[in-house]
Amino acid sequence: SLFERHERAGARLVPFAGWQMPVQYEGIRAEHIAVRTKAGVFDVSHMGEIHVDGPGARACLDRLITNDLGKLAVGRAFYTVACSAAGTILDDLIVYRVAEHGYLVVCNASNREKLLHHFHALRKSGNFDFDLIDNTESTAMVALQGPKVIDRMSEFLPVIKDLKRYSFESGT
Repeated sequence: SLFERHERAGARLVPFAGWQMPVQYEGIRAEHIAVRTKAGVFDVSHMGEIHVDGPGARACLDRLITNDLGKLAVGRAFYTVACSAAGTILDDLIVYRVAEHGYLVVCNASNREKLLHHFHALRKSGNFDFDLIDNTESTAMVALQGPKVIDRMSEFLPVIKDLKRYSFESGT
């Protein structure tokens, strides 16, 4: 959804996993220094955004990931990996607990189909009662990074001033 803005702003766009991803504007060196010393905004809309909701969502995810979802409160997230039944790593993820029985799984674009296949297989097994919604193509996502990002962005998004690492707020 941000593609036209990137084009107008002069982004260098490259194909990646079916997306046109902006990789730079002014140049890698200048942008690297800006993010390391100030702040940067990255369009990461290409990342997979998979919602897993329902009474069996936790049991399903606990079968797939290495962290304990029981320790994850609503409004928090953690970094984890998804594994196959054989224990091989399928992808690294960030899992957000968005509700009592609702989770957002953010995965790498190149592994999205593979993860969806595993979710469908778990649901088909009949052992887990959950809804699966892939919102990747209808969701824009940006990452705010850098030591000054809170100061810079809090005038536009006051809620981020009090956010702790791996926590989130939802809103419009």
